[in-house]
Amino acid sequence: MHMKNILNFLRPRKKLHIFYKHIHSGVGKNRPDWFSHEICFINLLRSLDQKNLELDVDLTVLFDGTPESYEENFISRYYRDGACNFGGNNFKFKLEIFKGGSQRLAGLHLLNKVRNMNYSLNDYVYILENDYLHDYSWVRHLNQLMSSDIPVDYISLYDHPDKYPYRKGFHESHVNLQSKIYVAGDRHWRSIPSTCYSFIVSVAKFNEDLEILSSDRMDHQVFDELAKKERLLLSPIPSLATHCMVNLLSPGIDWDQFLLPPIASRLREGGT
Repeated sequence: MHMKNILNFLRPRKKLHIFYKHIHSGVGKNRPDWFSHEICFINLLRSLDQKNLELDVDLTVLFDGTPESYEENFISRYYRDGACNFGGNNFKFKLEIFKGGSQRLAGLHLLNKVRNMNYSLNDYVYILENDYLHDYSWVRHLNQLMSSDIPVDYISLYDHPDKYPYRKGFHESHVNLQSKIYVAGDRHWRSIPSTCYSFIVSVAKFNEDLEILSSDRMDHQVFDELAKKERLLLSPIPSLATHCMVNLLSPGIDWDQFLLPPIASRLREGGT
């Protein structure tokens, strides 16, 4: 066995802590016809409920509401009596109900929760909003990137269409955008200037950048500030997740394949 492979074998498995922020609210505007927060949540659970995941993963759902509103919410069907009620329980699932009352306060609660956890500096945190759909293989591709020699600081799984000219969703601020392209395993990754507020970062970098992450700025402004610290932010080509907004779905992928089977079948048949 090659020496590098031996060293990789001896290293402890990387740990990824997912913090899923769920605001008890309506669907909102400009959503695909198939969208619901429950569809996105089940998609995430299915992507994690696999044997032999390449990373040690745990999921913490931060539910912004009351015990009464939780009982009325779909998430209560998947977490009952202190345990996950989904699939084969191949990952750790925790839940916390808190009262934030706004996106801003809920976000600050999430950041404070991460800050107060006693994680290793080598662990990673995935801060995740509740309106993303994932490719089922995202954990494997993420592990390939994190196991490479690429000096990445922040990772977005979302290949945002705002960076592609001649497509709906393109943003003029990116007309002169230049990216570095990297390869890790069987996925390409590109450097990007900013992303939405769903991203992966090491605990070490999270601690160093907490003041910026918790500032009262828009998501792209947060990454503008991080760029001043020369943080490298990468996103995959093609995407491994998509923000579920009309005209903002990541390009080049039939996202229907990652929906619940009955919904995907209905869409392929032209139903609504």
